[in-house]
Amino acid sequence: MEYLTHLLHYAHYSDNKQLVISTMEVLDGFEMMQNLYDRLALHFGTAVRDQVIGNEPLPSPALHQEERARRTLDYIAIMLELLPREEVASFLNRGLRNRYTDWYKIERERFLSAGTLDDYMSLRQKSFLKTLETHFAEGSLFWTQEITAEVLEFVRHHPQISAGILDNNRVLISKIPYMTSLYLAARREADTTKMRYYGCHNPWIRGAMLDPAAEIDPIACQISCGFFKDFWEGILEQQVEVKTQEFTYPGPCNM
Repeated sequence: MEYLTHLLHYAHYSDNKQLVISTMEVLDGFEMMQNLYDRLALHFGTAVRDQVIGNEPLPSPALHQEERARRTLDYIAIMLELLPREEVASFLNRGLRNRYTDWYKIERERFLSAGTLDDYMSLRQKSFLKTLETHFAEGSLFWTQEITAEVLEFVRHHPQISAGILDNNRVLISKIPYMTSLYLAARREADTTKMRYYGCHNPWIRGAMLDPAAEIDPIACQISCGFFKDFWEGILEQQVEVKTQEFTYPGPCNM
């Protein structure tokens, strides 16, 4: 992966946005299959892990996205054959990405400084909007996506995106679509296939979204819960329950 990191630096340096996007799409979630392999053994034992993964090498992040999705969904299907559904859901709910403990510590300090959860979420929303506004003004990419005036307006009118909104003792939160401008274009056309594709952040599932006939068990969307679960547990320093309220049909996941 080191050469891809160098390539990404070059893409940013040369302001080659398409190369940035292409490289990021390979790098994004590169750790997830190794984490799946390791965490299966940790939670269920090596025998179950070996039945799920089989004798083939772990799929490479460089695989075409459709093949990556096929392999991931195959693993989930085998897990569901071997284990109770609630155990698979609980396992996937922890996510498959790396955990960024240093970032959580920084955010916990911001939370403590804010005084209340409501104030902290307001600060996060303002900070997120400022970040998007900066990318819009500079014409730079926010991760892999262009920020347009339409994207800014969409985020402003959906405060649950990124920061979330407080509802009694719950935080209702949505991910910004993976490619928001393309997601909004698909929404105007009522193209639910493209909406779910451009809304999905999971690089190991998204490739299956382009097939309108694809049967994707909603349990796969539990993987997205892990990002928010790790984040909020790091901030609050206590266990939290994260549920997916709306799957990526037809748009981004709501927690």
